[in-house]
Amino acid sequence: MNFLYIFFKTYLHIHRQIIYNMIVNYLHLKMSTQTELKESNFGYVTYSSALTNYIGLNPSLIDEVIVQIFQNKFLKGDWGIVESDSIKTNNHTIKNQNGGGLLGVYQLSTGKKIWIMTVGYGLTEDKMDLENYTKMDYNNTCIMFPEDY
Repeated sequence: MNFLYIFFKTYLHIHRQIIYNMIVNYLHLKMSTQTELKESNFGYVTYSSALTNYIGLNPSLIDEVIVQIFQNKFLKGDWGIVESDSIKTNNHTIKNQNGGGLLGVYQLSTGKKIWIMTVGYGLTEDKMDLENYTKMDYNNTCIMFPEDY
């Protein structure tokens, strides 16, 4: 039993890394610099391990998540199916570019919902304590399932 557990755990780790690399490479190939919002304000983009594994089981979702939702909706200010309060908060954050948060909620073709959350939108380095933290600590975007939050 220990051998199977170690084998399965190692397999998942390797598989997760391969899928993550596929997503990153695909994102770099497909990302357009022609967006309405400044892409650098979204910071470093990460994916939850649960979403990474799910995409690994459904590779056709790579295009849906990265291009159709992240690039063509979230990066252009289409927040998906969020409540009106979140839309107001997002639009306020975009307008002020002062390090606020953004939330987008979308339903995949498989029926599952994903969240895209950005923290530190538009935060400038002069407002960061870069001696104790990294830029990624202040400004990042995570694509995940709601239950991953």
